[in-house]
Amino acid sequence: INECVEVRNITCDLNLEVCVNTIGSYSCQCKPGYARNKELICQDINECTSNTNACEQMCENKLGTYNCQCYPGFVLADDRKHCIKVKEECSIKNLSCSYACRTDANNMPVCYCPQGYIVNGFGQCEDINECTSDLLNLCSYKNGCLNTNGSYSCACQSGSKLDNDGRTCLECEGQTWGKECLNNCSCGTGAAHCDPKIGCVCTTGYTGTHCDQDIDECKTGTFACGIKEKCVNIPGSAICECMEGYYKFNGHCQDINECSTTNLNNCSQVCTNLEGSFICSCYAGYVFNTSTHTCTDIDECKLGTSQCEGLCINTEGSYRCSCSDGLFLQPDGVKCAGNVISLYHFFHFLS
Repeated sequence: INECVEVRNITCDLNLEVCVNTIGSYSCQCKPGYARNKELICQDINECTSNTNACEQMCENKLGTYNCQCYPGFVLADDRKHCIKVKEECSIKNLSCSYACRTDANNMPVCYCPQGYIVNGFGQCEDINECTSDLLNLCSYKNGCLNTNGSYSCACQSGSKLDNDGRTCLECEGQTWGKECLNNCSCGTGAAHCDPKIGCVCTTGYTGTHCDQDIDECKTGTFACGIKEKCVNIPGSAICECMEGYYKFNGHCQDINECSTTNLNNCSQVCTNLEGSFICSCYAGYVFNTSTHTCTDIDECKLGTSQCEGLCINTEGSYRCSCSDGLFLQPDGVKCAGNVISLYHFFHFLS
């Protein structure tokens, strides 16, 4: 694992140190121009006092580096380290140079400029725009050349980062992407891969920056099911299942006859099959209770719906009639009478 790629997980102070990957680990080393002090903190090296500079005359220390300077009467050479004595001819000719004057190969005084500048017709130094030509800059990504005063800098397109040489662009490695590879991929299970330019690339059925959000195809309407089927979302896709009251047979959803077995319905008396469902009902003399799905006996005697002329006796699912003492129930089972003929008919009815 290259721990230096996961910059958020390392302990290096990236303002003063660079991360160096090692086998099985990593180390933090001071940037060029810095060294560790007694407290093991990276501290600027003063090249001017430590005699580690290459200046011919004067040295000016800078954070992490240094600049060379020259005594009066001298100008800095193109190597930015040595000093060139200003010829007397320059002062004699009274050249108005914005930077410095020196003699050319013919011992003639001329104005000259430091590296990155060019002398115009008035002796003034004008910045050279190195980004206008591929011959003037070393940026590997040419569209990333940025002109600066006296020089230029390079930048990289998304999906790559600048190498230590400040010129070469390297493609993002490991689980990083974006400009300068500063973004962590951290892709979810729905990612096909991590693209160095755009990050996590999702497979079909997933979305989100990290491809960790399942797309509900049933809600978006992008998954079609047949007649008598319903759409059921699953991770990364969807499936079709038969609606309630149907079962799959030969690839088609068929109606389930819930009334064919008591295991499929909760009716207490009468079950009537419907397409995709069923209804419960009761025998005559009962009323259906929608809360409990049970049949309750109707007390015709209390409701006064019986046809009894005399007494009414409720029975399960029905009722029967009776008569007071001295009266006899007629053959129709509802009327009462007290004469002999009626009694004869009554006993005949009972026999």
